[in-house]
Amino acid sequence: MKYLLWVALLYSFCMYGCCNEFNPQEDFMLVAGPLNDAFDCSHPVLPGSKQHFEYLQSRGVTHFKVPLSWVHLLPTGFPGHPQQAVVTCYQTLMKQLLEVGLQPLVVLHGSTVPDSLRLRYGGWENPELGDMFQQYAEFVFGEFGELALSWVTFSDLDDVRHDPGPLQTILKLNKNIYQLYHQRFPEKGRRLSIGLRASDVAILPQIKSSTKMDFLSMHIEYECESANLGEELRRVQVSSGDLPILIYEMTVHGCPYSQYQVLGNFLQVLMSNADLKIVGCDTVDMLGEPETEDFLTSHAISDINRISALRNNYQNVWNQFAAQTDRDLFLNESFPVDFQWATSSESFKVEGGWPEDGKGESIWDRFGHDGLVFANQTADLACDSYHKVDYDVYLLRGLHVNTYQFSISWARIFPSGHRGSQSEKGALYYDKLINALIDSGIQPVVTLYHWDLPQALQDCGGWTNASIVEAFKDYADFCFSRFGDRVKTWNTFSSPWVVSHAGYGTGEHAPGVKDYVVASYQATHNMIKSHAEAWHVYNEKYRKTQGGRVGIALNSDWAEPLDPSRPEDIGAADRYLQFMLGWFAHPIFVDGDYPAAFKTQIEQKRKECPLSEPARLPVFTAEERKRIHGTADYFGLNHYTSRLVNNSAGGCTPGPQGVGNFQSHVDPSWSSTASDWIYSAPWGLRRLLNYISTEYLNIIKVPIHITGNGMPTEHIGDSLNDVSRIDYMKSYINEALKAIFLDGVNVQRFTAESLMDGFEGKKGYSQRFGLHYVNFEDADRPRTPKQSAYFYSQVIKQNGFGGHKGEFFNLAKMRFTPRTTALPPSEVPSKSKVVWEKFSIQSNFQRKLYHYSTFPQGFSWGVSSSAYQIEGGWNADGKGPSVWDTFTQNGNIPDNANGDVACDSYHRLEEDFYMLRALKDLSEAEESDSPTTAIKNQRAVAWGLRRLLNWIKEEYGDPEIYITENGVATNSKTTWDDSARVFYFKTYVDEALKAYDLDGVKVKGYIATSLMDSFEWLNGYKVGFGLHHVDFTNPIRPRTPKYSAHFYYQVIKDNGFPSTDDDQLIYGHFRKDFIWSTATASYQIEGGWRADGKGLSIWDKFAHTPLRVFNDDNGDIACNSYNKVEEDVAILKQLKVTHYRFSISWPRVLPDGTTKHINEAGLNYYHRLVDALLAVNIQPHITLYHWDLPQALQDIGGWENDTIVGKFRDYADLIFSRFGHKVKFWITINEPYNVANIGHGYGAAAPGISFRPGTLPYIVGHSLLKAHAEAWHLYNDKYRAKQQGIISITINSDWSEPRNPYKQEDIDAAKRVVQFYIGWFAHPVFNGDYSNMMKTIIRERSLAANLTKSRLPEFTPAEIKRIKGTYDYFGFNHYTTVLAFPVNYGNLQHYDADRGAGTIADRSWLDSGSSWLKVSPFGFRRILNFIKAEYGNPPIIITENGISERGPIDLNDTLRSYYYEQYINQLLKAYLLDNVDIRGYTAWSLMDNLEWATGFSERFGLFYVNHSDTKLTRVAKNSVTCYSTIINCNGFPDPALGPHECFNPAPEATSAPITPDPSFNTVDFLGMKLSTSDAETGLATTFALMIVAAVGAICLSVCLFKAQKRSHQKQNIETIKMEQKL
Repeated sequence: MKYLLWVALLYSFCMYGCCNEFNPQEDFMLVAGPLNDAFDCSHPVLPGSKQHFEYLQSRGVTHFKVPLSWVHLLPTGFPGHPQQAVVTCYQTLMKQLLEVGLQPLVVLHGSTVPDSLRLRYGGWENPELGDMFQQYAEFVFGEFGELALSWVTFSDLDDVRHDPGPLQTILKLNKNIYQLYHQRFPEKGRRLSIGLRASDVAILPQIKSSTKMDFLSMHIEYECESANLGEELRRVQVSSGDLPILIYEMTVHGCPYSQYQVLGNFLQVLMSNADLKIVGCDTVDMLGEPETEDFLTSHAISDINRISALRNNYQNVWNQFAAQTDRDLFLNESFPVDFQWATSSESFKVEGGWPEDGKGESIWDRFGHDGLVFANQTADLACDSYHKVDYDVYLLRGLHVNTYQFSISWARIFPSGHRGSQSEKGALYYDKLINALIDSGIQPVVTLYHWDLPQALQDCGGWTNASIVEAFKDYADFCFSRFGDRVKTWNTFSSPWVVSHAGYGTGEHAPGVKDYVVASYQATHNMIKSHAEAWHVYNEKYRKTQGGRVGIALNSDWAEPLDPSRPEDIGAADRYLQFMLGWFAHPIFVDGDYPAAFKTQIEQKRKECPLSEPARLPVFTAEERKRIHGTADYFGLNHYTSRLVNNSAGGCTPGPQGVGNFQSHVDPSWSSTASDWIYSAPWGLRRLLNYISTEYLNIIKVPIHITGNGMPTEHIGDSLNDVSRIDYMKSYINEALKAIFLDGVNVQRFTAESLMDGFEGKKGYSQRFGLHYVNFEDADRPRTPKQSAYFYSQVIKQNGFGGHKGEFFNLAKMRFTPRTTALPPSEVPSKSKVVWEKFSIQSNFQRKLYHYSTFPQGFSWGVSSSAYQIEGGWNADGKGPSVWDTFTQNGNIPDNANGDVACDSYHRLEEDFYMLRALKDLSEAEESDSPTTAIKNQRAVAWGLRRLLNWIKEEYGDPEIYITENGVATNSKTTWDDSARVFYFKTYVDEALKAYDLDGVKVKGYIATSLMDSFEWLNGYKVGFGLHHVDFTNPIRPRTPKYSAHFYYQVIKDNGFPSTDDDQLIYGHFRKDFIWSTATASYQIEGGWRADGKGLSIWDKFAHTPLRVFNDDNGDIACNSYNKVEEDVAILKQLKVTHYRFSISWPRVLPDGTTKHINEAGLNYYHRLVDALLAVNIQPHITLYHWDLPQALQDIGGWENDTIVGKFRDYADLIFSRFGHKVKFWITINEPYNVANIGHGYGAAAPGISFRPGTLPYIVGHSLLKAHAEAWHLYNDKYRAKQQGIISITINSDWSEPRNPYKQEDIDAAKRVVQFYIGWFAHPVFNGDYSNMMKTIIRERSLAANLTKSRLPEFTPAEIKRIKGTYDYFGFNHYTTVLAFPVNYGNLQHYDADRGAGTIADRSWLDSGSSWLKVSPFGFRRILNFIKAEYGNPPIIITENGISERGPIDLNDTLRSYYYEQYINQLLKAYLLDNVDIRGYTAWSLMDNLEWATGFSERFGLFYVNHSDTKLTRVAKNSVTCYSTIINCNGFPDPALGPHECFNPAPEATSAPITPDPSFNTVDFLGMKLSTSDAETGLATTFALMIVAAVGAICLSVCLFKAQKRSHQKQNIETIKMEQKL
């Protein structure tokens, strides 16, 4: 019957067509299709479809609907990146239609916009989305335009009908596409429309005026009871301007009488309304598929609607693959062009740095420290990735991945788990990692939670506590806001099933909870809700602006029935998946709740086991289900292995197997791994992907990301040649390819686990998942690519297994400018002599000053090697012998080495390309003091390169120069930590940069020697030049990047050495009351060593001991300041300082060190100095002790004798009482570190004791701290209220940086250097007691040496309390920075051994006159920030800072001016930018003086003191002008604001009379207050009268002598009387 109606329908259409002058064969469209609602070419065209098309054609159908999927054709939205498999699918479909005589009716767009475009542009209100759609249309016309004559741009306007803006955008867009289509295909018979509804009739005129179309494609809502179809169609046609109508779709309502009523009504309309231009209709809507059921059954193509509600998805997938005969066949095809290749890591497995920068303890920290991991291993250091961002990104570049998945440590961001504890330094680490990835063209994928919960949250129940949902939401919110501008893909959780199962069920993982009845299910419940909340936070707050995606990475095995013939085992396999994957996936992807089978199974078990509850499943509320459902933008899958499952009686045993009534097994034939749960069964991945696609993604169509796949090897054996991993990866990746290519599963990413070996949870380091081998025995944690890394990079390069698609490595092209003329003959003398004339007069400062700039764009960077040195294969493939083959066979090389194998590069091209890729920048693009190298008689003299380049320029006519080799050899024992090579490149490349940037030399390229260690000619393998270390003892010649490789990459990336914030001056001013000062010390300048009763000091004795002081210099006279108060004050006034820091010589005022004898003459010297300073408005800043202890006290033990504390207090009491009314700034002790360690440990300073270096420095330091505290309390209690001064101690310290900043050991060494330096004395004063680091290290080393207690003395609680807080400011002396590295001294009991660190300086830092002092201004700011952070931001007065010189006298001391400018500017940065509380600055030193043990050879002074002149004249150096200008400006005025008045020198005098301050210009004279001039007159008059009286007395005496008649007695009496009168 249905067939007859079809015939009738066709006859009516034919008659209608004839009446309306249409050719029914060409014009009328009988439309069927599409294949089914779900078909979008995400999988290939189904089998049997062509037979179906033939059947439709035989029934009279003329057209078939083909809706295109923009999402699947162009996943990224860009025409340049189509998914070729989808393009091919649609082409195949249309060709099949044409072959059977059906015309495709193609719909450009009817579903969803690609995510990337939707997230970027929003909706149709954005014209930019319209532009992208037009590009899409052009692409479609190009691919399918020849295959179809009829097109619909948009299937309907439902989403924009009521929104004028978007509606106009689409109408305009349709008009553009209409014009584009007909311009491209002008032939007759082509037509294009846009989808409308009959209800749009009111706005049809507007639509018609705004766009163009060839016919109307209409969707009609038809009511059988009431509608007049003819009238409705006529209104539509009139409103459209008489356009033909295609009834594309008809929705029928209210036709109960007959299934054929619609057909009858429609035929009646056609026959009775000849004026209607109906060009076609949808036949299925009229009558349904023509006898489709019988046809489909007979042709066995039920796949067309294969998803049946009556069948189980697992059963479907199992049936699909159960009888598979080609399971193991390899598919040689490529992945889609936009496929993403990734590798991964997890925070707790690789980062290390477990307590660094305030990170909180995680559950895995606790788990490891409790000894619950294999061999008691911990993740404390792991791979040290916290300090090795550049190392890890280097590996990623070599690997060629475009995506890197890593997790954030919740405890590193929020140590307590809550936002209130946020660690900025933790966030900065991830900022650095993300930025480095993006700079290298690698997209970050961030996992918010990969198992390392903050222990603080676990202490409150962890994932079993419902409050954690809000905590996780807050944590996710922070991460999205902080990193979301750069991170576009987020996993909320990775493998949460493992957390629930092993963390809260079996207890095998952290946190070790064993509760599979309640805790495991509750943890899952809260994780699912946490995931949903995080997704909603992103969706509502960040998606629109950031345009990213949020998903979840679920882990699952594939499960197959142990006995496929038993339905019970098939059901058990299904349950296995539901208990693993469905537990999490079903709520998120299906309906917001746990799977029905899962819930039923648990409920059934609960009824079976009333006495022992096996499981308690929480229940989601209706609101929670709604909030959870659909909270994923992709399906992340972690998959490693498969299981064979059989049905079993689980009884009342908790856990998935007991509750689920199944048992799992493995096939003995499956390849095993180092893990007892991972067996290689690659086909399971394809089957699991198909299962996920049908079970979870049928409704929510999101892509699948394979977020983890890999296998472990053992930690012993041949770790680098991991053939088993290659086999595993090859087969698993190929199964993913099959799922995409053969099954149409939408997989968009593959992630190889993992980037490198790491801490594998409970297994510690015993299992290795990495593509890169990590040597956990080496503190540097070197990473070496395994063979699997090279294999994976090759797969990525080929985008699968389809063969080469293009060039593998694009080398930079050098641009040579050909010389047009020959060089002229050389001249005598050579023109290049100007080079010598130019550079020979350079000072050391000019020669070594580092130059910050960049090379020109297009500069060529390279690395080098040579054939014999690296290739090997000396006789491979017909190669003949070379001269070096012959030469090395004769024993001419150390150890009889040769190049027969060398680096084996002949067979290891991929390994070499890997290194080159890692180095490639992906962004747009003297003599005796020079260091030696590993080659005899060779020194690294960097400045010679600049001179040579200049010589070439002058001698050879300014040619373009490519530096084709430059490098340095290191000993073969130097493996990857080659800091010497880093310094070499840093200085040599900078000299090339100077030649280019400063001298105009045409330097066009630089090639570093060499790519890797190799056969080094006559040195064999004894030395290496490589950026990569090659292990020549290993037959596969593994290559490991050295520190220098990472440094050189950065140079290439930066194209030189661009100026950094550290190098750039800032402008601004210090506080108005800022202290500007300079300083000296008594022994260094005073002289007068025995004058006026001064006692001997320890420095008097030390300097008079032969060979103690350089050149046997001493301070007997020094600068003779004892007799030059006026001159010293005059130069201070010239310097414009506000303060002057000087020290009092303890033995000058108390010769024996005690108050038994006070030397008033000594005190008077300081009174004169203080008064003279105050007279010129300079405030004295007095140091009580600057190293010159009275020798009398040293003779009774000095600072080792506890009684000295009281003696120092008495001395301080005397000074406070005598000077405190005039002096308001005090320092108790200067640089106690130097007193304790230099004087009593090394013995290089007075008193010169060095025989107890492990104990005496600590004893002396202990006494110094107690003495300081007593002096402070004395002042505080007795004098402060009246004298109103401030008092503190001055502590000195270098700043320390790690020699290798990527190495935790070096970082730890740098911390120890600082704590054992500044912390030794600052920690007790500012924080109370010695630091825990010092106490712990010294105690442990003491006990290890069989001592009964620590060598570091202990303070009593009372002493701790008395010392803590004894400061009014932090007095700080600083000069330089050092680079630290660890040194193991064994059991040596010594300060250096306790510190466990050595120090060096960066070779690029400027030298000074002191071997220990290098110019490194950046360290000044950093240590000031350290003080701020460590000691509570105390007020800081810089009490010393300066630089020395030695050698010939040069008053033009440019180095010192440079030093002061740079260091004071860093001080300003600390003050203005970092809010460090800086109160003052003191330049060391006022004048050249006796620089302790180096005598007068090192000169720190702003003023030169001429020691060859007995007057010891002070002469200003140029640095005086520099420093006084900074003082006058109180900082650095911004030149952009114009000339500042501070640069104008103050006038020396004025014409106006100066009114003296009465307090400074009146004196007491004979009891009267007189002016200084009146007092001078009175003094002269008195002196004259005294002379007259004396003369008179003499005359009288003569007269008396002549009067001999008088009695002798009478004469005596009168003489006495006269004398009394006089």
